[in-house]
Amino acid sequence: MTLGNRIQQLRKEHNMSQGDLADALDISRQSVSKWETDTATPDLDKLLKLSEIFDITLDELVKGQSPSPKETQTNVTTLETQPMPVAIKTGLETRQIAGIILLCMAFIVVLVCTIMGGLLAGLIFASPFLVCGFICMFIKNHVGIYCGWAINIMVIIYLQLATGSNYAMVLNPYVYSFANPIAIIVSWVHFLLIVLLIYCTIRAFGHTPIVWNKHKQTLLIIGWVVYVIIHFPTVLISNGVNLKLMIALSYVGLALGIIRMILLTALIIFTLSWYKWNKEKTE
Repeated sequence: MTLGNRIQQLRKEHNMSQGDLADALDISRQSVSKWETDTATPDLDKLLKLSEIFDITLDELVKGQSPSPKETQTNVTTLETQPMPVAIKTGLETRQIAGIILLCMAFIVVLVCTIMGGLLAGLIFASPFLVCGFICMFIKNHVGIYCGWAINIMVIIYLQLATGSNYAMVLNPYVYSFANPIAIIVSWVHFLLIVLLIYCTIRAFGHTPIVWNKHKQTLLIIGWVVYVIIHFPTVLISNGVNLKLMIALSYVGLALGIIRMILLTALIIFTLSWYKWNKEKTE
């Protein structure tokens, strides 16, 4: 078995795509492909990183040989005679400190507004600090992404209920003839921020390795069908004639708009994962 075959075998055993391995080594996917086809050989520093990623020795990676029992016994004896360093975790993590600060800010906002006679307004203004504070306290990874989505959803609700505008206005050509220019500018800024948030989310979660099968592929197709179907209530809302019914359905449309946005982001991530998996399968 060549070095390229061993790299490919170890990569698949660890459920990693060529792109995942390339990201871990900070190289291009084409470099990994050349290694696995034995058209190129990794440098020594890359071999060391590969041995760390696959949790094997350098001899096992390069020669395909396990360490001899004598070497293993020597390593075990050395480890037994040397004191093992114990990592003691003290204090709070940075995200937890940020969470405590945000929760304190939420408390101050509620307290000030309550003194001024506006408890409800205080809860509304403090909600971004409160939600982001709990996210920082209890979620370990991708804290910024989760906080961005939480704030984005609150902004969508506020703009829809308080001003009647939303990010979807930028996609409706009829709005530009009668809408307030300031509302259009705000909608454009919000729309671009949403696009940036979706892009960052895809970048953050797009490299998660997934082993696909027929069941998961069927669920992916069903997800896209559901995404298309939940656009029809918006058409009913826009064609309604009863004012009270339109107001009631507008809240449904608001909820569906948020669901569509989250579902679209998830479907793009899963579709890209399936595409990479299918591409590697056919190679």
